Amino acid sequence: MRLKISILVMAAMLLAATVHAHHAAAPIFDQDREVEVKGVVKTWRFVNPHPILLIDVKDDKGQTVEWGMHFPAATSLSKRGWTDHTFKSGEVVIAKGHPSKAAGTHGLEAGTVKREDGKAVP
Repeated sequence: MRLKISILVMAAMLLAATVHAHHAAAPIFDQDREVEVKGVVKTWRFVNPHPILLIDVKDDKGQTVEWGMHFPAATSLSKRGWTDHTFKSGEVVIAKGHPSKAAGTHGLEAGTVKREDGKAVP
């Protein structure tokens, strides 16, 4: 009986560690830095498990660079008023968040997004 309980406890701990690792942002995004980018919405995908906002941003050389912004689950965003119509392709937004750690990538862990006029989204 004790062996069965020990196995169940170990299985629960392993499952909890796996779930936590899936949702841990620290290995992917630099929690010590925050960046802000201004660009044009390319794509807004309001899907589970994580909505994605793709933004075309002009870099300091005038080249267009695609930035991807990773959000928490769509179900939690929808409770705050977000929908699949929150962003329209072609609109200008200002996104702020923790940048990806991988060299050569342009990603943000969701922080805040504002409209071009400074109004918070949603």
